[in-house]
Amino acid sequence: INAELTVHDITAAGISGDMVNGSDIVIGPIATEDISRLLSETGNTPIISPLDMKAEALVGSNANLTQTRTPTKYQYLDLVNWVAEDITPQDSLILISEKSGRISEIADQMKAALDSAGLKYKTFSYNILEGRDITEPLTALTTTEGTTRVLIASDSEAFVNDLVRNINVLIYNNIPLTIYAPGKTRSFETIEVDHFHKSTMHLSIADYIDYEDSNV
Repeated sequence: INAELTVHDITAAGISGDMVNGSDIVIGPIATEDISRLLSETGNTPIISPLDMKAEALVGSNANLTQTRTPTKYQYLDLVNWVAEDITPQDSLILISEKSGRISEIADQMKAALDSAGLKYKTFSYNILEGRDITEPLTALTTTEGTTRVLIASDSEAFVNDLVRNINVLIYNNIPLTIYAPGKTRSFETIEVDHFHKSTMHLSIADYIDYEDSNV
């Protein structure tokens, strides 16, 4: 493609419409706040949001905005659909979230997806300080007939690390478990890779490109 490319590094003052006036298309900025400000100043210039998944909230009211990064809610729907494909009548499903003063937004979205899919599930929550004492109550929620499928409703590295460690303790005790987790889990460096494999970790990755899909 022959194109005249203009590059702007956003300063503390942010971005303005003057920077992009006359452009046929704008890629960026990254942050949702900057994208929102640019939309209010550029009229109908096509803008592509390259990285921030939260910018998806602006798409509905801005026909000239294209969101390229898969929003997290669709990753959660993908995970739930994956569970629905895998689960058998002998299996059980547990949604595990971090206990906190407020209801987790991730847990809410996953619950909504599970309810929409008509899947039966149990819920379990704890905080990291309780991590050493959850093996017994977690074991009580597992099935003795099939595989216990665990859906992790958290993107906190410390919490997910603790939970995966606990689940691997149960696996060591011959309890069949499979984990389904948000794609961000893949980048966590504190979790032992062996724990991913032993728990048959399923991740929904935002950047996967299916070249066999006609839409792609």
